[in-house]
Amino acid sequence: MHLLLTGPHWICQIRSKSSDARSQGLHGAGPRNGVLPSKASKLVGNYKPIAGVEHIPARERYIDGAMDSSTGVLMNRARITPLDPRELGTRNFETLVFAGGGNRCWWQAGLVGALCQGMGWLPRRFIGVSAGAAIATAYACGRIEDALRDAVAQFDATPRNVEWRHLLSVRRPFVLPGIYSRWIDSFLDAGSLDCIRRNRLQVEVGITRPIPLLPLAASASLALLLYVSEKFWLRGFHARLPHCLGFRAQYFDLAACSNVSDARSWLLASAAAVPVTPAYRIAGSPALDGGFYDSVPRPPCQAGGLRALVLLTRHKPGLPQVFAHEGAVYIQPLVPVAATNLDCTSGRNVLLTYEQGLREAQQLVAASRYSPRSDRPG
Repeated sequence: MHLLLTGPHWICQIRSKSSDARSQGLHGAGPRNGVLPSKASKLVGNYKPIAGVEHIPARERYIDGAMDSSTGVLMNRARITPLDPRELGTRNFETLVFAGGGNRCWWQAGLVGALCQGMGWLPRRFIGVSAGAAIATAYACGRIEDALRDAVAQFDATPRNVEWRHLLSVRRPFVLPGIYSRWIDSFLDAGSLDCIRRNRLQVEVGITRPIPLLPLAASASLALLLYVSEKFWLRGFHARLPHCLGFRAQYFDLAACSNVSDARSWLLASAAAVPVTPAYRIAGSPALDGGFYDSVPRPPCQAGGLRALVLLTRHKPGLPQVFAHEGAVYIQPLVPVAATNLDCTSGRNVLLTYEQGLREAQQLVAASRYSPRSDRPG
């Protein structure tokens, strides 16, 4: 199986570090009975439950701002086919795609472990950009709880997102780069890479290559402008303009990294949201946030169709929670999540977003027609 993600991602349980969980990786890291430990429940507090999963008739809906995949011409509408959530239990996804979205990716972290465990899926391939790539990595090596614990602790200790006094010493004023770098270290080490290799998993991390011959600062500014235009004006699922203007995406399997330092560089470069963070160099060339090219990586074409599951992070009103689009199945949050993209000051919002994903996974599992398969790999 294969997985795709963007933005932070984690397994569905907060617990003390366990060598068993690390050695088992994603196959042994799900929540027990789908319930967060009492410590996490206390941290999260009380909140209103999300309404049950609603059956949506199989009809086509449309979203604004897509581009025709064959002609490259902008269209006003893209075809969406709502799916009955119960159909998830009849499928066996080989690829999971994690879209980017910064802290919104904690919804993916809560959802993915409980959903895979409840449905009996054993994906082998994960594809992600930006924070989603990091969540994919933490999930694949069974370190979601470590990542979640570290993020909450760092955010709760951070009073503001910008330290203007750093400008006096000619330093970047944003606190995110330092927090993100330390957060990567909370789940990525030699044991993590060994776990990924031992379980023969693919964790593909995406970066954006700037426009050739254009100064990096200009390329980064243009990439940010296009990102905002695609998300809030054209409003399609997959970006097209960056490719048309010369940006290119590059993916690399972390299992092929020779050491932890190289893997860390790929994860940091994939989340290089210039100007908030610095740009990085991969293989001697500049690299920008993988979400600048496309914050929702396109799943690979697979025989049989609908074999890839894409985990979005942004709630799109008017669309079903589960739907098919361009040969893949997509799941979006039922309601907007509590966490915001780049905010580093609220551990509570991280936990709320994580648990929203967990609850929605439990609802999807309960609504599915899943029966244990006898042909699942051991």
